[in-house]
Amino acid sequence: MPATTHWYVLYTRSRAEKKVAETLKKHGFRSYCPTVTTMKQWSDRKKKVQEPLFRSYVFVCASEEERVPILQTPGVMNFVYWQGKPAVVRQKEIDAIGIFTQELDLHEVDELSLEFEAGDSARVDWGAFKGMEGECIARQGNKVILHIESLGQVIKAEIPAVHLLKIR
Repeated sequence: MPATTHWYVLYTRSRAEKKVAETLKKHGFRSYCPTVTTMKQWSDRKKKVQEPLFRSYVFVCASEEERVPILQTPGVMNFVYWQGKPAVVRQKEIDAIGIFTQELDLHEVDELSLEFEAGDSARVDWGAFKGMEGECIARQGNKVILHIESLGQVIKAEIPAVHLLKIR
């Protein structure tokens, strides 16, 4: 009779998340380190890099008996505990994290292609204001300040430019 497996949360050394997930996979475990694409700025260049969504955490699918070898993996500090037991994460929560990271990557756009100026009309395509339209008041870095009229009230919202679609 095969042992029951669960998704557990591992606490890792700082900046060791991807390496731990890779090592666990090499040893035959199902591991998951959700990542997001971010733009990093150095003094001489910009570069897109994959960073862990949760710093110092990795998910691993294992049975109760496999917990000891997992703890012996370099970079693993311990299991995350909840009420005295290793925290168990449901499969649907792992799936939801995967969908969330895919949506973030779909919305990741080159900032230079997002030219918003005062007076431009835009539609929000993600988040709490999804589907709402408004007028651009100003741009501050990678965010656009948008006037959104809703229910007879004007809302001034600061929205990341990558989540706006310019209306021609």
